[in-house]
Amino acid sequence: MIFWLGTSASAIERMTVDASQDTSYLSHRFAEIPAGATASAKTKNQYHPVRIYSESPDINGIRWLMTARNSPPGRDLPAIFGRRDFPDFEKKLDDAVHLTVNDYILYDDLASGLKALVGAGYKNDTACVFKFYPEADSLPLTDRFIAAGTDATGDGQWEPSIYSVLSDDYDLDGQVEVFFYMTSHHDAGPRRLYCVEVESLTLEWEIDVATQIPTHNQFFFNSDSLRATVAFVSIPHFQGHSDANFDENFGYFSIINNRGELVVNKIGTIGSGAIHLVPGEAGECYYISHQIPLTEPDSILSLSKSQLEVMIDNKWRISKVDPNGKILKVKEIDQKPISLWLQTFGPDSRMHLYVRHPFGAMSVYDLDLSLKGMSPPSRIGSYLGSLNMPGYENAWVCTDGIYSSDLIKLIHFPREVHYFESLVVDSNNSVTTLVIGWTNGWAVGHLEKRSSLDLLAVFYVKNKVYGLMILSSLLAGLVIMNFYRRRAKHDYQTITRQKVELETTHMALKKAQQQIVAQEKFRQARDIAGGFAHEIRNALFPARSALNKLTSINKTPHLDPEQVKSLSKFTDEAIVRAIDLTKKVSWYSNLESARAIEIVDVDKALKEGLNANQMRIAENKIAIERSGESDHIVAGNHDHLVMVFNNLLINALDALTGVDKPLIIIEQNADDGFLAVRFTDNGPGIPPEDVSRVFEMFFSTKSDTGTGLGLPMVKKIVEMYGGSVEVKNNHDKGTSFELHLKLISSD
Repeated sequence: MIFWLGTSASAIERMTVDASQDTSYLSHRFAEIPAGATASAKTKNQYHPVRIYSESPDINGIRWLMTARNSPPGRDLPAIFGRRDFPDFEKKLDDAVHLTVNDYILYDDLASGLKALVGAGYKNDTACVFKFYPEADSLPLTDRFIAAGTDATGDGQWEPSIYSVLSDDYDLDGQVEVFFYMTSHHDAGPRRLYCVEVESLTLEWEIDVATQIPTHNQFFFNSDSLRATVAFVSIPHFQGHSDANFDENFGYFSIINNRGELVVNKIGTIGSGAIHLVPGEAGECYYISHQIPLTEPDSILSLSKSQLEVMIDNKWRISKVDPNGKILKVKEIDQKPISLWLQTFGPDSRMHLYVRHPFGAMSVYDLDLSLKGMSPPSRIGSYLGSLNMPGYENAWVCTDGIYSSDLIKLIHFPREVHYFESLVVDSNNSVTTLVIGWTNGWAVGHLEKRSSLDLLAVFYVKNKVYGLMILSSLLAGLVIMNFYRRRAKHDYQTITRQKVELETTHMALKKAQQQIVAQEKFRQARDIAGGFAHEIRNALFPARSALNKLTSINKTPHLDPEQVKSLSKFTDEAIVRAIDLTKKVSWYSNLESARAIEIVDVDKALKEGLNANQMRIAENKIAIERSGESDHIVAGNHDHLVMVFNNLLINALDALTGVDKPLIIIEQNADDGFLAVRFTDNGPGIPPEDVSRVFEMFFSTKSDTGTGLGLPMVKKIVEMYGGSVEVKNNHDKGTSFELHLKLISSD
């Protein structure tokens, strides 16, 4: 990978960055201590399964870790918090909390002088925050109700996710506050942000946030003598949630004051667009990556779908805003941002804004959003933070490992991590032991430099395996060669005979292949020709009826000009329909390629089908009854749906030939996202032995007039747009064909 470093408008320095993916030869390693754990994939999520309980060693040189795990689903067991010592990892204390606990923080309680744990969890349909002291059994656990939810999945459990997005004394009142965000991914219930003062477990304020606040590094505070605010971004989640301030079809940049009032709220992305946030130096500003210009929600929510699509211009933006949300500068970029962070860049090591794009490409901007560097795609993970290692200052910690400040990979992590904490720091302020964590799992390891002997051993082992493979292959080759040498005379005759047999078989297979190809071409040609003939006959039948009527009128002594004009117009319309059908023969054989989903008015399509057959309906005195709801729109194609209705009407008309008091009933009923359209006639019905075959290609009970393509075409078109069709037969009492078409909301 090449990193371009811009030093001036005219001089560009090119820096090569190590992107080697063979982690065996990295200069350092994460020497994992066998103490971590990964919970079952079915265990309820714990976003911080391990935290450092004491950063400094006690008088015995022991540091402490706090571990947390939830019980497997379906079992009424508590969440378990345990203290483990380092470096022995012996369990010293277990505390049970009868909740499913998603997240927690540790802090030094001012009133008691003890380490306290504050977390959030849920049980049944109730969510609460709680607090207890791991080292003081005499101080009981306290909790406070925050919300109730409702099961919407049918499993009998309300399962929200509640996680900490920030903990700090953000309003400078001398008390630590923790911010918990609660979301219900699948169940009914609130999506809400809570600000809790940890000393008294007081709920300072709460606010509904229907869009999803990310779990890591997208929530920040800004405090000075005049104001205390928190800023965050929230992303679309597409589950139908909305509230007075947020709609989860959009992504927002928001600022809330210390009274829980929303003072800034702007939409920055539509649909699946990304939005990210990072604070500037000393809290002087924020940098936001977003899809559309930051806009007030009222201006966006009033737009139609087509107007929203116009706003998405395939450009991305980075905005610099002040702590009050005022836009200071906007930079348009071509690549989608994945994450933002501030880090030093260039020979003067000044702070710059890094932007990570898809596939690991990066861009670097100064704090005024002028482009200073770019890199092509790489496999570097997302940035989590920085630390000092022995020999490396300001090393990057990413989700896949640790990189030096000039982007040389030093350490590879055993899996993708979400957060890290420094456990042991030497006298030079360099981290020597690191805790890494991910959802429901964690690990502890030493950051060790590989010696030359270590690298040599790796090289030997890797090449030893290849050497053994080569030697084994050579030995096997010698054995096989010797075997064939001894049997060469006998095998020569066998090979010659097999060669002749193979050539004969090859010729036979080639001939069979040609026959199959020819048969398939014939089948396709027959399919197209049959369908074309069928549709032309259906289209021209009204014209034939009209011409017969004209012939009979010409024989009468007195002609009715209006009737002749009407019949002529009807004939012209039928011929036009027939000509239009000839155009469709080109796409009939590849009907699915002509699939174009659009909004279709069912009543309009049905009226076209009825009008096309009106002459025949009138001549045969067939009664048409319609019932059920109307004004439905479905997903499909107008011309295709007209073809479906036309075929079903023609089938019904054919079935009513010679029937006393012929009747066709057309019913419409909407249910569960589909529109049921039923065509019922009072004809003789279908013979029971033929019902299962009516949708087969070229099967027809009308030997003189049918091609056997009408109903197969109906079935194929309806299923092509996500619907279904079924036949219900009452022998001697009529037949019903029922379509199920996918509805589109009228909104």
